[in-house]
Amino acid sequence: MNFLVVTDDEQWQQAVTPWIASKTENTPHRFALHSLKEQHLKPQLTPDVLVMLSRHFKKPAEHQQLACYTQLPCIFTSPESIDADIAPILVDESDSSEIVIDPKNGAIILQNRIVQLTDTELKIFQYLYEQQGQAVSKPELQQQILQRDFGQYDRNLDMHIANIRKKLQQAGLARNLILTVRGRGYSFNHEHLQFAQPDPVSNV
Repeated sequence: MNFLVVTDDEQWQQAVTPWIASKTENTPHRFALHSLKEQHLKPQLTPDVLVMLSRHFKKPAEHQQLACYTQLPCIFTSPESIDADIAPILVDESDSSEIVIDPKNGAIILQNRIVQLTDTELKIFQYLYEQQGQAVSKPELQQQILQRDFGQYDRNLDMHIANIRKKLQQAGLARNLILTVRGRGYSFNHEHLQFAQPDPVSNV
């Protein structure tokens, strides 16, 4: 996996340089460090993850040099916490069934793929995952996650599920990690923890 580390702080740049050298030498991943104060950003790798160390910017879209990376998973960190913040991504790739749920960065990590979700989507995914394959009814999900009663014509929960499936698919993962159990609700499908080629997005 390729990490593009960017910063607009000279002290932070100096502080993180030894860390990047160590990770490059001791892990199979590749890292590149660039200053946002440079006029042009020309990374020597094609990044899979953007790591942002900034005291001023809250998201890549706020900086013109990062406009082309707004679709990448992004980790906001500092030199003091970068090791802990990136650790969930550097999981053992030999265990294809390992799922890391990273609430701080709003992401799930599976098979060296990062899927960024909204806060609500992450809570839904985690709740289903923790049920170990047991079907969860829509009223239960609605009450536990959205904190309101489920109405007969309420499609809000279905839209969240559809968005999660779409993001899984876009990351090259099986969209049917979340199954629709007819007449019962949804369940997490532990049997499909494997890569899946993207296919046309269908309705929930």
